[in-house]
Amino acid sequence: MFQNKTRVSNTFERIKNDFYKSRASNVNIVSDDKLTRKGVALKTIILLLVVISCATFGTLKEINKTDIYLAFGFFCFIASTIFYYIGIFSVTLSKIFSFLYSITLGYGIGIFLNLLKGEYEVFFPIVFSSLLFTFLIFIFMSHLYYKGILLATYNFKKNMFRILIFVIISQMISLLLACFGNYTMENLIHQSVLTIPINIFLLIFTSLILILHFDYVEQMIFNGMPKKYEYQLSLGFASLLVSVFLRILITILSIVREKDR
Repeated sequence: MFQNKTRVSNTFERIKNDFYKSRASNVNIVSDDKLTRKGVALKTIILLLVVISCATFGTLKEINKTDIYLAFGFFCFIASTIFYYIGIFSVTLSKIFSFLYSITLGYGIGIFLNLLKGEYEVFFPIVFSSLLFTFLIFIFMSHLYYKGILLATYNFKKNMFRILIFVIISQMISLLLACFGNYTMENLIHQSVLTIPINIFLLIFTSLILILHFDYVEQMIFNGMPKKYEYQLSLGFASLLVSVFLRILITILSIVREKDR
């Protein structure tokens, strides 16, 4: 999850810089087909539907050999990360690798959901609730941004950067603890009352990144970014929304676990 938060927070910065470099180097990017909100939204929905379809297949599939499926799940997550960066760094390859990212990520999520579903009696309602809350958060953050209630101001970006640095430092400490012992920061707080508040904090932080994404899209529309960049922007949105979904799922599972104690 930390990798996802770091990744989605600078995705649009890379795309924006690539666009400006192309324009500064006199590359011919003039086109009658301009990037639109509708185009980005439609492509994002398509990518998310691919993720959901593959995740559903992976979740419902009967698993006989847990170790093999677990290894395949990790492979899917690694492959999806590679496909993500290729799609972000290459405009010409962004379409095909956006779909490859969605397919592999969907299967990876599906496999791990499959392994988890036997541990919770209300697992599927939790998953459906997480999907619903993800949609509601997207609508809510979109409303806040486009109504001018919450904008990507300089102070907002500065505070988001400070929080990101804090998350990076905490995760580095967690990795060190994992390397030199059997504990991570997550292990240390797993049995404490801080588990749920920390998950909620990370959920809010991940959701606020949507404001930055909305702002970048508006900047690129204003600057006349060509339509060919839509899949890159959609890939960034899809990755972020998946991160929001997973954080909601983890938060709800933490609440259920606390109630079962």
